[in-house]
Amino acid sequence: MCASNTDESTASLQAATTSPVPAFKLEGTVVGGAGSFAMVRHTTDSRLLQLRVGDRVDDFVVTGIESGRVVLTGTGGPVAIETWTQAAAALAPAPAPAAAKPARPSRRRSLASRAAGMAVRLVLAAAALVLLYQAWLFGWVLWYAYMPPGSTSVMRSELSRLQERDPHRRLNYQWVDYARISNNLKRAAVAAEDANFLEHGGIDWNAVEKAYDHNRQLAEAAERAVARGRKPPSRPMRGGSTITQQVAKNLFLSNSRNYLRKGQEVVITYMIELVMTKQRILELYLNIAEWGEGVFGAEAAARHYFNTSAANLSPYQSARLASMLPRPRFYDKNRGSAYLASRTDRLLRWMPGAAIP
Repeated sequence: MCASNTDESTASLQAATTSPVPAFKLEGTVVGGAGSFAMVRHTTDSRLLQLRVGDRVDDFVVTGIESGRVVLTGTGGPVAIETWTQAAAALAPAPAPAAAKPARPSRRRSLASRAAGMAVRLVLAAAALVLLYQAWLFGWVLWYAYMPPGSTSVMRSELSRLQERDPHRRLNYQWVDYARISNNLKRAAVAAEDANFLEHGGIDWNAVEKAYDHNRQLAEAAERAVARGRKPPSRPMRGGSTITQQVAKNLFLSNSRNYLRKGQEVVITYMIELVMTKQRILELYLNIAEWGEGVFGAEAAARHYFNTSAANLSPYQSARLASMLPRPRFYDKNRGSAYLASRTDRLLRWMPGAAIP
């Protein structure tokens, strides 16, 4: 079939060189061709004609051949045959092979990629929120470097607890400047809570290690006592937090014990040490420390326990207040505690050697 068509096309080409192409009357279909020739199927008898530029068709001359288009020019001007048929695929030169398309990823792989992208975006968003929160905290640290706090996180938490029983309950809190606080209380607080206050940069790692060892030994002793059917030792746990760390906790955090809170406390501690003097840190500490149920600050504590001002506290009174700091609510209700009395005596001996800003 294809060979017959080719023979007919060749015959038509030969006829075109000696005589006009048989009556065509502009009726035909371009079915193939490339470059300088076109294959045209006659409408009446389905013959194939191979036309080149310059061939004559009735009163027309082939003046142009383009892809899918034969231009014929005669006295009436140029006309064209532009209709392609299904025969074009068989008669036209084979097209160049198309580049292989990359294999589409499987649906499972696509879902995994989207999930990974979403996870990355969530992590970045969380990191941005954490950084914004740290910047917000640092702004407040700068504020408290110069301004007294109206309240603290621990104060608000305690007030909420107290108001569950008494909606009209208020805190006993009054700010006083550093100069209006007795040096006796300053030395007692440093001796009791942070003997290396002036030397460390916010965290006393040696004290942390010692506190860990003490508390581990205490826990082991309690386990042994329980195993033997005895009463566990009543010695209190020891904290390794510095005065700066306690300021960070009281201002912004809570009394809860967990690693997340402790990590945030460390960050805030270094912020405080960066922008505040040791004197300002101690001033904040003595004004916001909890000294009993609803009692906050040196001035409120002095009046609550001794009916005097923070400026007039004696060495004994100061040592007793500092001894209460680890468990202020407990000692507020148990003022005759033997441990409180013995710790007060120890602090009285330590106070002269305590360095204060």
